Amino acid sequence: MSITYWSRIEPRPRAEDLNSSLAARVRDPAWMLARQWQVGEFRGEDAGSPAYVEITNASSALDAWWRPNGDEPERRPVAGPLDVPVTGEPFTPDLSVRVELGQVFRELLVRAGHAELAEPLAALFPVDDDAAAWDPDAARFLALCRGALDGYALYVALGSPQGVQGVPDGVRDAYLEWVRAVYGELGEHDGPAWDAARLEYRSAVSSAHGATFEAQPGVRGELDWSAFGLIREPEAPAAEHVDERKHVLVPSHVTFPGMPNKRWWHFEEGRADFARVDLDKTEVGTLKLVDFLVRFSADWFLVPLEQDPGTVNWITALAVVDVFGERFERQSVERSPGKWSLFTLGADAISPPLETWGSAFRVQPADASALAQSGDPIERVRFLRDDAGNLVWAVEEIVESGTGEPLPGYERTLLRDDAKEAAPNRAHPELLLYRAQLLAPAHWIPFVFSVVDAERREVDLIRSAQSVLGPGGGPRPLLPAGRILRPTLPAGETAYRIGEEEVTTVGLEVTRQVRRARWSDGSTRVWIVRRSRPGPGPEESRIAFDRLIEPEPPRPVPE
Repeated sequence: MSITYWSRIEPRPRAEDLNSSLAARVRDPAWMLARQWQVGEFRGEDAGSPAYVEITNASSALDAWWRPNGDEPERRPVAGPLDVPVTGEPFTPDLSVRVELGQVFRELLVRAGHAELAEPLAALFPVDDDAAAWDPDAARFLALCRGALDGYALYVALGSPQGVQGVPDGVRDAYLEWVRAVYGELGEHDGPAWDAARLEYRSAVSSAHGATFEAQPGVRGELDWSAFGLIREPEAPAAEHVDERKHVLVPSHVTFPGMPNKRWWHFEEGRADFARVDLDKTEVGTLKLVDFLVRFSADWFLVPLEQDPGTVNWITALAVVDVFGERFERQSVERSPGKWSLFTLGADAISPPLETWGSAFRVQPADASALAQSGDPIERVRFLRDDAGNLVWAVEEIVESGTGEPLPGYERTLLRDDAKEAAPNRAHPELLLYRAQLLAPAHWIPFVFSVVDAERREVDLIRSAQSVLGPGGGPRPLLPAGRILRPTLPAGETAYRIGEEEVTTVGLEVTRQVRRARWSDGSTRVWIVRRSRPGPGPEESRIAFDRLIEPEPPRPVPE
């Protein structure tokens, strides 16, 4: 006969007061030490924690930026925030701006005693706009300002080498200076860094000590450190272009929410639950990340090294001194081939491989996008793949009206008479009607496929147009109304081309919006930036060919 005894090691309070249970009194220190031994807390290494770090770093200022292309690039100096000139573009002169500029020029003529020149110039540069054909606000504005002087057309003519005959030099210089001081750059051309064929920004920057970097702004138009990639290393930088400094800094542990604590009686925050991470055996990257967070996260330290905006920084020497006074010289992992690296600039285009400087550069541009105020989109275009029609459509969801206000693109279809579907001719309602083509909405601009290289299977998208009947009865194309689909074409190009790979199956969305930021010197910066991001997915148009329209059923005759 045997008797089995069971013991339950758990608190079983009988009283209503839980204070004694929640107090967690320490009654057996030996048991606590045993638990610490079991989890390996006493398992130490012959090493000390870092006490301080000695860092010697060098920096050089960014001195120029340009757009890389086949021709000799036009270098522009870096002054103030870098993202403003890189992502900025001229403001579109709408009707109100044209009339205002004309009034300013008239006032300058009156002050100079040449008021008689205003009327001949108004006849030479009248205010007109194509948007009046489909925008009632623009048509009403033109009717109100009939006979006004187009100040923007005059501004372009005065700034050209030919100039305008009869305009005094003093009035011309004062007018050009006033326009540039108030409006900055006006025009209908793209920004210097916008690549219309790839629908993204492309630029490059150089430092005073000779390094060259490519710069590709993010989806918001920002220029963070990760937007740069090393193109060319400096050969022999002059000492006057390099500022070298030595720092003694105290490191601290790298932490993140829910980070596991190494000590047994320390409790973590519950904001990150690693036990609920749903993983598959094929997700190697996520498995490695979780393994790193749980096992090795306490081995990372952070040293706060400050860097001035608008400079390139790199570390020339680094030494770690531990709590035992031992000194360890360290080099960057980027200079060790085959080593893991994360916070580095891409340098795949470098040949021969990096040796002297490595990719240990860190570019910290003067960027105003982080604190900028962004307005609503003034233009938005969605690129969609239409597999049924074998086309790519560019849908102008928002365009600028003639008065500069955002206008929904579908209203263009409702407002344009030549873009509406003509009612079928029912002279003989009992017969079938044939229609050669059903139009898509007027704000849907087609892009057709064009083979560039058959052997390499390179295909481009060429902007086309839907054809409607014009005022004289002949065909007339429905052209885009916004600036995104009317880019500045390279010399010799007559058609707008986009790389076929730029528009994926989910589509692409490109927007233009105004930004405003206050810079460190107290000045206000206003510029227009474009954003490119993936679209919502494929969509089909209602365009069709060779359609038969059923006859109308006979109407009942009233008794």
